[in-house]
Amino acid sequence: MRAAEFMRALADLIDALDGKDDKEIEAKADSKPDVFMSPQQQEIELSKSEQGKDSVAAAQLLDDPEEDEIA
Repeated sequence: MRAAEFMRALADLIDALDGKDDKEIEAKADSKPDVFMSPQQQEIELSKSEQGKDSVAAAQLLDDPEEDEIA
């Protein structure tokens, strides 16, 4: 995890503990961050996916973008 992502997650957690109820904190904790990787690793993950191996990274790469995301 990159330092900026870690700091953002930590700030969100502190904000959540300061004034939000437990359900909102649990919902944030359950969400998984996007997987960031180099183009070479993306190629490796896609080739693994073609061979039948499942992974979070391959699922993210093959997932259709949502309406508010840039493809």
